[in-house]
Amino acid sequence: MDMLIQDQIVECIEQEHLFEASTLLEKYLRLEGKDEFYYLAGSDIRLGYEDYQGVCTLLEEAMETGLTGPLIWERISEAEIGLENYDQAGFWLEKVLESQDLGEEDEPRILFDLGRCAIAQGNYEQAVIHFEDILLEEDNEETRFLLGMSYGELQMYERMDDAFLGLLDKPEYRDRILEYMMYQDSPEILLDYLDQADFTEFDRLLAFSQYWLNHNSPLDAAEAMEEAWTLEHDPEVLASAVVLYGQAGDIRHGRRLFLALMDVEKPETDPGHFTALQLEALEEMQYADRTCRKYLEAILRKGGDDPDSTMQCAQFCLNHDMADVAYKILSRNPENMPLTRSLEWCRLLSLACLQIEHYQEAYHCLKAHQGLKDRMYRKNLAIASYCTGRSREALHESLAILPDGIGAIIAFLVYDERGEQDKATEVIRQMQKALAKKEPIEDISNFIGFLEEIAEKTAA
Repeated sequence: MDMLIQDQIVECIEQEHLFEASTLLEKYLRLEGKDEFYYLAGSDIRLGYEDYQGVCTLLEEAMETGLTGPLIWERISEAEIGLENYDQAGFWLEKVLESQDLGEEDEPRILFDLGRCAIAQGNYEQAVIHFEDILLEEDNEETRFLLGMSYGELQMYERMDDAFLGLLDKPEYRDRILEYMMYQDSPEILLDYLDQADFTEFDRLLAFSQYWLNHNSPLDAAEAMEEAWTLEHDPEVLASAVVLYGQAGDIRHGRRLFLALMDVEKPETDPGHFTALQLEALEEMQYADRTCRKYLEAILRKGGDDPDSTMQCAQFCLNHDMADVAYKILSRNPENMPLTRSLEWCRLLSLACLQIEHYQEAYHCLKAHQGLKDRMYRKNLAIASYCTGRSREALHESLAILPDGIGAIIAFLVYDERGEQDKATEVIRQMQKALAKKEPIEDISNFIGFLEEIAEKTAA
């Protein structure tokens, strides 16, 4: 009977059906007690749940009963790696490696984990030893990659190149190596790799742009990106160049490229993404309000009837104190929009209404789209309800989101207007307790300002 359950548990763990495995293991425990299989299977289940501390606790208990050996040590090492306790992980892995019960086929796996621990500790010399030992027995792509990276950290670049050489025709490793090279101190190292891997001139320029950005040189990054744009007229590349020039402080050059971006024809596919590129570039160019509005209108016209483009423009307006423009462009709700987009449209329209103090319209918009009912929805509904004289609904919604700065203000005001000062005071106490516990509280600065205003009035 116990062997049948064991097989079922192992199968569930292998298929990652962890809840079912846990249920079966409880049954096994009642039948057989805490034997080696129980501890090993229990640790595998906990590893599946990433309960690394639970694994350590369980296997410490196992060793206290006299159970020991490489199967237990390796699982402890895996948990210690999960806990980022690499010294302890290395200790247990060394015990596994020295064990007489370790099979030859298992040794590369243990050496690989030892190499990972060495990298995590910055001990690249030791990592090289472990990875070289593995490659003496078997060729392995991930081992080669980590070996090359370790040689790179040791500035042994010829050996790094040798390790990476067999990976250049593997797209996944080609990209991972490129990402690693872009963080090296010398651009010559990146250049050598780009030559070896035979990247196109366009891809080389994109790589160097990212390299300079990683090394806090946004102007060099912008120049490389602009040059890439001259080779392939990709609007995403042009928008990135605009943003990079803005980050580098060369607004004049950035604005010249921004005008080129505004002249690009809207793509037939994914116009919303194109709008996002234009808005990101517009934000970085620091135009005055009037000029910003002019370009925003041009972006809207280019976006046409695409709802994603319209909503992105509206969000941009709400983020930049142009709620009147957001309200204008959202007032005509397109027909037959999918529910998720319709809800997002309503969320933006209600925010615009609140900012321009169209509280009745905000209230009716929110009530018509109750699928939004998250915390922000309830906060906005509390504001709209209070500002339209619906105090009961305002109180209900504000209490539901406490602790929250805006919610606390509205609840206090409603109670105060009703003459229920004890309840108003209780709202303040509730917020003070949340502050003392360092709970995350939205709009806390609004609440603190409100309390200071009350204190000033009371003192007067």
